[in-house]
Amino acid sequence: MLREGSFITQISAGGTRLFIDYSKGKTLGALDIPSSDIIKAEIYHQTFKVMGDEWGRRFSTNLIKRDELIDLLRRSKTAFEEVRPGLRGNLGIVQTAFIKSYGTDADNVFRGLIKDAGYVQMR
Repeated sequence: MLREGSFITQISAGGTRLFIDYSKGKTLGALDIPSSDIIKAEIYHQTFKVMGDEWGRRFSTNLIKRDELIDLLRRSKTAFEEVRPGLRGNLGIVQTAFIKSYGTDADNVFRGLIKDAGYVQMR
């Protein structure tokens, strides 16, 4: 394939070199690989959703104490600041998931938690 010259070399945003075969009018495959920053942000965002869901379910069923959850929120501050949209936006992702899994009065409960953890009030 490489000797025939029926390929195109491309480099993805993440730096991966791709050899795409265009022989016989077909492509064997093409990859649209996002940059490493985009992948990192997506992994963090998915993690924040899981954190909010887990914390909401555990707190609503008394499987985690309030002071332990406040400590987790404090220790997670660095992670919240790691990727866009930043502290406020990423904490919002956690809050949305928390509210869905906690139940009644979840918004007020979460606001109290973040206030006690030392965060600026949201929403």
